[in-house]
Amino acid sequence: MQEIPMTIDDCVFDFIFGMAVSDATNLGPNTKKDEKTDILENKKIKDEVKRYSDYILSNGAEGVGVSFEEAVANIKSNDDLSFGKIQKILNMTTKYLFIRYYDDESKKGFDKCHAPMDSIMRDFVYESYYIVQGKERKNSEKPGFKKDCSWSQVEKKEYDNYQKAIDQIIKSKKLNINRVEFDFMFWNQAKRLKNKTVSEQHEIIKKIWEEFDKKYLKY
Repeated sequence: MQEIPMTIDDCVFDFIFGMAVSDATNLGPNTKKDEKTDILENKKIKDEVKRYSDYILSNGAEGVGVSFEEAVANIKSNDDLSFGKIQKILNMTTKYLFIRYYDDESKKGFDKCHAPMDSIMRDFVYESYYIVQGKERKNSEKPGFKKDCSWSQVEKKEYDNYQKAIDQIIKSKKLNINRVEFDFMFWNQAKRLKNKTVSEQHEIIKKIWEEFDKKYLKY
């Protein structure tokens, strides 16, 4: 008998979707007053995010849900949301799904998922790209995204390079984790970068990695 792919419970999804939309529309003084409500009440957006959730939990089973790229395209065709906000909704949904459904069996569905891009992790990943690989900026290949790019207005190419930079950091450190786990592991520490100068951020991130190595890596 063929195993039926897992799909998300409706009540759980409603809660997760609400949290993800809150994260994607919380832009401080630049937040549009009714944007959160408009998205929450947009059935087409909600349906696409739900389909993407089912796709993850089914580990990409044929005929179940839609991929990240398909979800982005379908949402953009029905709404004027920026790619940056769409990725934040989809990826924060992924992050909350991971908390609820993570176990050894369902983890496989998250292995190809993306990490949410926000200003905190953008800065952390940018500096870590150089620090972890022991490279100097002057003569090194750049991460492929700008450190000052706005996550809410980021273009697809820079976003893709952000994901690749995370992959490179994971590979360099020989970590047996996916991008979602990487975000969980470092986001709280990366909050220390907020309102710091570039040089201060660099030193903070060096310290974060030094502490990480002492705690987790045995040479």
